[in-house]
Amino acid sequence: MGVYQQVLTAFGEYLADRWPRLRFLDEVSLAVARGYITWRRKEQKRLGPKKKARPPAENATLNKELRHFRAAWKWWVNGGQALENPWLNIPWLREMPRDRVRFTLEQRERFLRTASDMGTKIQAAAAVAIDCGPRNDELCHLTWQHVDFAEASIRVTVEPCGWAPKDYQVRVMYFTPETGLLLRAWYASRLAEVARFAKTTPERAADLMAGMRVFGTGRTAGRDEWGSKFNRLLVDCCKKAGVPRIWAHDLRRTMARLADEAGSSLYDLQQALGHSSPVTTEKYIGKDQERAARRIGDRLARVVGGAKSGNNLVTPPESAETGDSAARDVTTSSNKI
Repeated sequence: MGVYQQVLTAFGEYLADRWPRLRFLDEVSLAVARGYITWRRKEQKRLGPKKKARPPAENATLNKELRHFRAAWKWWVNGGQALENPWLNIPWLREMPRDRVRFTLEQRERFLRTASDMGTKIQAAAAVAIDCGPRNDELCHLTWQHVDFAEASIRVTVEPCGWAPKDYQVRVMYFTPETGLLLRAWYASRLAEVARFAKTTPERAADLMAGMRVFGTGRTAGRDEWGSKFNRLLVDCCKKAGVPRIWAHDLRRTMARLADEAGSSLYDLQQALGHSSPVTTEKYIGKDQERAARRIGDRLARVVGGAKSGNNLVTPPESAETGDSAARDVTTSSNKI
């Protein structure tokens, strides 16, 4: 059962429990809709047939449900099954701002050292995520044929199975030599495993691996299988490394912050991350007044230090005495001629 059907099923159970006299869709008023939102915020139930205890729904979850209700009632109003759409009169719930974690350079090194204890696969996946900045689904659908060790690049493109990156945007990401070594180690381990399983030569195993996922399992692994597991492994790795807890998408923000500190322009970061607007890229970099003030102070210190050391191009004006002596020398030389 999809999320859309789960939301409508939960609303039907709510009506049967709280409003048993309602029989038609046009009887669902604004009071009923508001009552359901209030009930969802108080009740600790999971949508769908399996009702397990969980914390109250967050505003982001309720906004997603509200979007489903607006779409369903719009369809029913156009079909004549309902007279009005009461969900349009309920404003969107304001989401609380969440802390976006971004590693510093020292935390990044500590995190990758700890990831090495969890296996070559996890270390390579973390290195690619933190150095190249792919989205979680792009990392899940990455295949070996899109990894170019000679050019140290990864190509994100549309796959024959039908998957496509966001906005169908094809782009190339480049990884560092350190990440290249980790990818080569994971490739060699995977190649030996495939050759042993298929009972074939390494050359034939390399051809078989071309269409396989880099971090998934076989040809069918997707975000549901690898993405959630990767997030859980990242949490465990952060606990062992003693760094703030981070998710897969936060590694993408870490890449943006570190690249900005290295001097990358906003346009280059926008193209590397695949953003359609530079405003999104600025959000990924994050607002840090102290960091911005420190960078400005360093630049001013270089400029002022260069001026004090005599590297400035401004020539000091000659004094009056120097000018008078130069004039007397010119007069004397002319008299001699």
